[in-house]
Amino acid sequence: MPEQDVNRLIQMLDDARARMLAALKDIDPNTPVYPEGGWLVRDIVGHVALWDEQVCLSLQAYRQGGEYCIPNFSDDEDAYNNRDVLERRRQSVEQVFADFEAARAKMKALIEALPPGQTSSVILCPWGSRHTIATMIRHMAEHELEHCRDIEGISRR
Repeated sequence: MPEQDVNRLIQMLDDARARMLAALKDIDPNTPVYPEGGWLVRDIVGHVALWDEQVCLSLQAYRQGGEYCIPNFSDDEDAYNNRDVLERRRQSVEQVFADFEAARAKMKALIEALPPGQTSSVILCPWGSRHTIATMIRHMAEHELEHCRDIEGISRR
């Protein structure tokens, strides 16, 4: 059963990523997605990478017997996300997409390396709340799909 849990989580991440990649296929990375906030397609890709990277830090800390949450993370998640968008805009589009792929590959490797039965263990998530590892990973897949739907919406315009 624990191996099935891991396989289900990996499949969920893979399905979300496949849908996102399909949405990104024929769209200019500099297309606005959230005009009111100034976010472009490339910013969404970087944003998904950011949160995958943060989840990796929580999973790594858990494996080492510790905990991780974003230092000085406040209730202003929008400000945190916007700071990262501005930092990633200094990177090439190619680097943003490479980070997007690398972060997901690392997260999947960390999940696959969990000891049997650990997906039901409670972990400190990078945003500061506690959930099971499975819930945290499901949240990441849902997060990607939420942004994917927004990209699909602009590509249909």
